[in-house]
Order: sequence, then structure tokens, then C-alpha cells
Amino acid sequence: MDEVAPSTVPADSRADATARRLPNPDSRLVRAAVAGDPDAIRELARFLSPHVFRYCASRLPTAGTGVCDAQDCAQEVLQAVLIALPRYRYRPDRFLAFVLGIAGHKVADFHRRRSREPVASVPEVGDALTFWARRDPDEIERLEHRMQAGVLLARLPMPHREVLVLRFVFGLSAEETAERLGLPSAGAVRAAQFRALARLRALLTERNARYAADVPIIGHTTEPELVPV
Repeated sequence: MDEVAPSTVPADSRADATARRLPNPDSRLVRAAVAGDPDAIRELARFLSPHVFRYCASRLPTAGTGVCDAQDCAQEVLQAVLIALPRYRYRPDRFLAFVLGIAGHKVADFHRRRSREPVASVPEVGDALTFWARRDPDEIERLEHRMQAGVLLARLPMPHREVLVLRFVFGLSAEETAERLGLPSAGAVRAAQFRALARLRALLTERNARYAADVPIIGHTTEPELVPV
């Protein structure tokens, strides 16, 4: 697909058909989010959340942790989208296909993880907006932390971001990441990952210092959550 380098986001040929049935976000909103506007990024994530959740819920089994799987998968998709935004070469009729291509990859990951568990039929999840509105504050806060992590990752230099995306978002091993990025060894990947995480911590410190100068902080500040898979 032409919006994002294929080394980072795999294509999903079924995404186009699904995306055509859904409304695309406003083109100005997407352009502002791609440019790094924090308010636009948050608004775009809110727009995408119900569509991504419904997509994941309709494709994941319900045995044991079904709805939780769909919720976790949707959160991982949103984080991956936020990280990939700076590399998106915008076409108004392709943005949701881009998002659902990422979602298809994450759903496949979940199926691989659950392959040894009993599989039941997928229930009717109802209105996804209603589902998200019922989430407790802790779950909403966890999603916000993942979104913050995505915003910070989007500010990293491309080599750093690619290593962290492949390792933490797509769950590749150090060896697989080395092969994908053309690095000489798994050790080189771990060294690059160390440097990338150090830069990410520096960005977090900078953000917290800027926030503290404007708003009194009560209690501790929670770091954005970068979740390995």
C-alpha cells in the first residue's frame, strides 16, 4: 500500500471493502493529525475508536476473554495508527483502509495468540459507541496513556520509531526486527532499542516539565504506557 512504508505496516486487501462502508474522517482533521496537532490527534482517535472496536469485535472469538480481546486489540490498533501517522501520505478515500489494514494485522496476531484456546461464536456487540461510553475510568485512562505514548513516539526520528514499532507494537523478536530493517544482528536491534527508549524518556521528561510549568501537579505523574505484545 502506498501510504506507509511496507516495512512497517502490512497490507490487508480486505480493508478496502470494509472501509468503503464506513465514513472517512474530515480531511482537515486528518491533515492536522498528520502534521502533529495534539488536539487533532485526540479527536481523530475518538472518531476511530468505535469503528476500530467494531472491526476487531466482529473478527475475534469470545471464548474466555472475547470482549476484552476486542478492546485490547482496538487499543493496540489506535496506538499503531498514531505512531504511523507522520508517514501517512494522505488520500481522502484511503484513510480508513489504511487504519483497517493495521487492524487486520493486529486481529491476525490475536488469532495466533489464541489458537490453542476454545473458540466460540462472536456475539452481537451492539453499538460500539455505547460500549465505549460504559468503560470505567481506569480503562479510559489506560487508553489515554497508550495514546500519549503514540504521540511521543511520533516525535522520534524515523529509525528509532521503526525499531519501537516493530518490537513493541507488532511484537517482532529482535532477530525478526533485524531482518526487517536490514540491521546486522539482534544485538544491533537491542542497542537501537536502548537509544530509542532513552530518547522517548527524554521527550517524556520534557513534556512533564512543560506541563508542570503551566498546571500544578497533585500526586504522581503516570508515564504513557508502551505495551509490548
